[in-house]
Amino acid sequence: SEEPKDPNIQFVEVQTLLFGENPPPLSAKTIQLKNHEPTKASQKKRGIIKSYAANTNQGIIRDYNEDRVSIILNILKPKNKQNIDVEWPQICFFGVFDGHAGRAAVQRLVEWIPQALRDAMAEGDPSAWPRLTPEAITNALLAVDERLLDASEAEGGWEDGATALLAIMHAGEPRLPVQLVQLGDSQAVLC
Repeated sequence: SEEPKDPNIQFVEVQTLLFGENPPPLSAKTIQLKNHEPTKASQKKRGIIKSYAANTNQGIIRDYNEDRVSIILNILKPKNKQNIDVEWPQICFFGVFDGHAGRAAVQRLVEWIPQALRDAMAEGDPSAWPRLTPEAITNALLAVDERLLDASEAEGGWEDGATALLAIMHAGEPRLPVQLVQLGDSQAVLC
């Protein structure tokens, strides 16, 4: 076997021991995942969005789904910006939330993150507005994290959490700007 070049990396042999009968091996061709909900897909074009679809599966470990999807096709212009003579573009929000070890955190994040980002747009840098600077996104999400910790403590300290992938799309000329945000170990592929 090849020795690692980094002395801090060590390869070890791993052996899995099962007690009792070994379960049949899982096969991607035969396993049936339970759907949390049927796939939801757009039926028509909505502004800059030609189509979208969302589907989640609960997997094979739990009898409930910890994942959530949030789609907001037009974030409204904040009230404190109504008097500004700047055309508000169509702004879309897509969020995929991967719940871990429970649903308490993910259920709150689906609601709180879009609201925090809209609030950040309301307070945002006028030269970048309505786009959010990386600092504004970071600050909004840190505030949500603090709020989440407070909610957990107030409710006895639940142990679950979530990762998230967010896409914020702004209708714009000459191209469509997209801001991607990755929280945790979730990843996105743009095609």
